[in-house]
Amino acid sequence: MDFISGQRYHPDWTRVGGAMQELPDEEMFKTIVKAFIHKEVPGAITDLEKLLNRNRIFMDRTQASAS
Repeated sequence: MDFISGQRYHPDWTRVGGAMQELPDEEMFKTIVKAFIHKEVPGAITDLEKLLNRNRIFMDRTQASAS
């Protein structure tokens, strides 16, 4: 959505004149997805692990009980 309309939360590309640019061809799409997977996702996973592994409520609810 961000690539097509220029915004993620309020995509206007369904309206006439709403697309910021043309849809990407298959190679461009693959490049965008690969960059996202290799550059953005690892950092996001690390951040989530740091948040959740230190959250006592999350840990209490997801760990198996000893009884």
